[in-house]
Amino acid sequence: MEIIVLQFLHKEAFRERIDQLMEEYNILAIMGSVEFQYREIPFFSALEVFSEGGIDIVKRIINDEVPYDQLISSLEGNLKEVESPEQLVYFLRKIISELQVQMNIVLEPGVDIGVILHLAFLVERMKLGGVDREFPNIDTFTKQHMIEMQITQQMMENINLEYNIIVPQSEIAYLTQMMTANKVIVEEN
Repeated sequence: MEIIVLQFLHKEAFRERIDQLMEEYNILAIMGSVEFQYREIPFFSALEVFSEGGIDIVKRIINDEVPYDQLISSLEGNLKEVESPEQLVYFLRKIISELQVQMNIVLEPGVDIGVILHLAFLVERMKLGGVDREFPNIDTFTKQHMIEMQITQQMMENINLEYNIIVPQSEIAYLTQMMTANKVIVEEN
């Protein structure tokens, strides 16, 4: 792994440099003091990185050795309503990374691949007009996890817009439950 320092003077020149680097490197994240969203590369603000627990979250996301190529290959034969499973996987990876940052959690190793699979098939099901499954005691769960539910809802808006679907409240609850139930517990010294 290598950290490459770039100057952000002009947005277009910065994009061109990232494109050049992408020919040689797999870019895992962009970190900086100026918000910069490009392609499906997760962005971390300097404030997020240096806040309490931020470094651990970034390390976990960057060091993730999930076999995305294998995941993409398996989805290509199974998703019919999604134009590019590859773009979907990288888009969802970014969503999961951002959820971890926003919720200030780190997922157990391997959980993110399960969440990406769940969301990929959810997008397919919603595009096919699939019915929403019930979440037991959703009102109680929503009250107990209000902040996490709000964060998840905001992130799902990105999926709604990108794939022209509406992620139901029950699926937002399931995703919130997956995220909170599978976080790494960090012991304080």
